[in-house]
Amino acid sequence: MDIIDTLEERIAQLVGRLKSLEEENKTLKALMDQENASMKEALEQERQKKDAVLSRVDQLLKKLQEEPI
Repeated sequence: MDIIDTLEERIAQLVGRLKSLEEENKTLKALMDQENASMKEALEQERQKKDAVLSRVDQLLKKLQEEPI
């Protein structure tokens, strides 16, 4: 019976560890989702800045082409 008792204890430990890992995984996934959202927002802001700069450069180039030199 000692083997059965040991097996029961080990199974209980493994089930506990599994639940702990599932909870940790859920927490890490939530953190990753937050980080991804933050990074997407930052990327969108950088794209908007880049587009604004490109637009200004295009305007300057157009102005230069229109001016007789």
